[in-house]
Amino acid sequence: KNGKMKRLKTLIFFSFGQKGTLSIFMLASFYVACVYCLTFVQFLSLSLSSLPRDATVESQATDYAFNRQNEIVFTHRINIPKQACGCTDGHPELRELLNRLEMLEDEVSTLRERCGGHSTCCGAQVGTKPYCSGHGNYSTEICACICDKGWKGPNCTLSDCPNDCRGHCVDGDCVCYDPWTGFDCSELICPNDCYDRGLCVNGTCLCDKGFRGEDCGERVCTKNCTGHGRCVDGKCICNPGYTGEDLSPPKDLSISEITPKTVNLTWTNEMLVKEYLITYIPTSSDGLQLDVRVPGDLTTATITEIEPGIEYSIHVYAILDNKKSIPVGTRVATKVVVFLSVCFYFQKEENGKIVNTLPPSQTHFEQSGLGPGQQYEVSVSIIKNNIKGIPLSRTIVTRIDAPDEVEVRDVTDTSAMVSWSRPVAEVDKFIVSYGPAKVSSAWHDMDVHATIMQHILEGLEPDTDYQVSISSKKGDIASEPIYESFTTGLDAPRDLEAIEVTETTMVLLWKKPRANITNYRLVFVFTDGQWEELSLPADATTYTQKHLVPGKHYNITLVAEHGQRKSAPATLTASTVGLLYKNPKDCSQTLLNGETTSGLYTIYPGGYDKLPVLVYCDMTTDGGGWLVILRRQNGNLDFYRNWKNYTSGFGDVNNEFWLGLSNLHTITASSQYELRVDLRDGQESAYAQYDRLYVGEPRSRYKLQTGAYSGTAGDSLIYHQNRPFSTYDNDNDLAITNCALSYKGAFWYKNCHHVNLMGRYGDNSHSKGINWFHWKGHEHSIPFVEMKIRPVNFRNLEDR
Repeated sequence: KNGKMKRLKTLIFFSFGQKGTLSIFMLASFYVACVYCLTFVQFLSLSLSSLPRDATVESQATDYAFNRQNEIVFTHRINIPKQACGCTDGHPELRELLNRLEMLEDEVSTLRERCGGHSTCCGAQVGTKPYCSGHGNYSTEICACICDKGWKGPNCTLSDCPNDCRGHCVDGDCVCYDPWTGFDCSELICPNDCYDRGLCVNGTCLCDKGFRGEDCGERVCTKNCTGHGRCVDGKCICNPGYTGEDLSPPKDLSISEITPKTVNLTWTNEMLVKEYLITYIPTSSDGLQLDVRVPGDLTTATITEIEPGIEYSIHVYAILDNKKSIPVGTRVATKVVVFLSVCFYFQKEENGKIVNTLPPSQTHFEQSGLGPGQQYEVSVSIIKNNIKGIPLSRTIVTRIDAPDEVEVRDVTDTSAMVSWSRPVAEVDKFIVSYGPAKVSSAWHDMDVHATIMQHILEGLEPDTDYQVSISSKKGDIASEPIYESFTTGLDAPRDLEAIEVTETTMVLLWKKPRANITNYRLVFVFTDGQWEELSLPADATTYTQKHLVPGKHYNITLVAEHGQRKSAPATLTASTVGLLYKNPKDCSQTLLNGETTSGLYTIYPGGYDKLPVLVYCDMTTDGGGWLVILRRQNGNLDFYRNWKNYTSGFGDVNNEFWLGLSNLHTITASSQYELRVDLRDGQESAYAQYDRLYVGEPRSRYKLQTGAYSGTAGDSLIYHQNRPFSTYDNDNDLAITNCALSYKGAFWYKNCHHVNLMGRYGDNSHSKGINWFHWKGHEHSIPFVEMKIRPVNFRNLEDR
């Protein structure tokens, strides 16, 4: 520049690490130098070609040297005459090469700054400042990050879990893989956390006393039911021939700690019970007895709400199935309060409030004795020098309580009745859930009105373990559920029939039940009262009975068995050839066949051979031949049932029962029948007889039609003439309210009734019992009632 010779100097250096390896920066420098040299040669070639012929280029020999930092420095000096620098206008290629040389010189200068001096040229990626993500220090000796404790990775960005945990680390905490737990995922999880009934040790449950199983989910029966039963959820189901329960009292009652206001109790008991009842009363004559209940799996309790310096008599009872054991007792005196500068708390009621005075060190308090589902206002105030500060208040609502005393009864192979008692809290409805104990996906839920305390579970599978839960609900608030378990019975053999009958032989045929069985029990009852019992294999579906008497009928029962369990019997009354009516359609034809004893017989309603029905025939009243369709006598059977039950019939024909609307329609539609109603109350009796009875078809809701009245009870049934039948779930009456729901029964209601034979047994409240208005009115429940029918022409001797 400025007419002077341009002096170009090329400096190329190489850096060697301590171990003799080339760094990434050295390779980059070498690459830039090579490009620089090639570009310079092109530039020099073009420049020399454009020089005047007499121009000279001075070139000095290249020298190099080693310095103490193991660098090799190459130096080359080239002097170009100034005439070579002023000819760029005509040589654009030279201008382009010159620009490239200047750019390369800038890059070489940058490399000098980064790798010059005494620093080491490392090629590791350390990121932007702070290096190593602020979790370590960068080492130029190893060209890598040395991470702080708890961090790892090339740039110290990954959290390090302790002890190579079985999980992954999130913000310094181990998120464990299944089935591990603990701060470093070194502990195994126990199944179902042992249901809080045991101690989890390295994935194994050490169960508390009274429980067993890998998750402590099974209750243990005391003494293993003495070998005479099986244990189901902590309760003994006794084998036939054995009964009773081991309701042993608690033992070793002791006092572990006494304060002015509390006493801690401990005891032992070998058996598992439902709960313990603890009673305590001052030994002074004017004391009031109090009690507290604790769950049956606990053997410790703390008695509160007692006064200091008082002697108490304490007794502990074991409770099982609402029965109490004999008590174990002791006496103890509470400590006398020594008043210090801090007030001890006491309880007293002031205008419906419960006031508790607490020491200043206490920051929590538990109030017992509150009502479920109730709203309370809670306030906390500071007291200093007998001056009360501004209170801090909050309104709370206690949880509603669950139903109690859940009971499952009337269990058959396909249905069961569950009942419960009303909770203390006011509720809107109950949620009943039930299903197979081992198949949660097959459970069913249903809502039951708050006024109803029982429900029939239908559509069950035979020989299956079921569980039912019931919870209370009010608005969006639900109580904890209460559970009960039961097992459905074996289903009976199906379609039992006699397919080939001669004078002396009979071939029986049936279909297998759905349950898994071990054998059948077949019983033949002969006309003279003798009987024969046979055991048949489980795969049998037919049997031939020989040596029978011609013209006689036989009562046959077939029962499926599995060990000690038995199904309901499949029954059949069949006759050998010679009877007047092979398939009697009612009890009058059974009587004409020669049967004169009241009892159970099989008839074929409407004369249909394929529809046998087991009925009770009254062969003595007014000439006999009566088919009993209803009996109420002891209240053992619940008649508050739904439409389906009243259509098909229910009960035990030897006890209380209802024949069914469907059977009544079939029978009364096949011929003209008369109706008789027998009523008894102690030594009193009355009857009402109607010369015609007809029960309509299903689409008429089984409408009732009766004829002329005679008898001693009074014509109360005329009020129900031409009325359809009603149940609580199929309301067909004329009343504004639901008569069946209001009076807890079912009948051909009008508005509402003069007759309520399906009412509540023994209920003498107005219109809710078993009523026949013209005999005992609406406020007396009649203890015995029978409705029975027979053909109108039965008295005609020619028809006989």
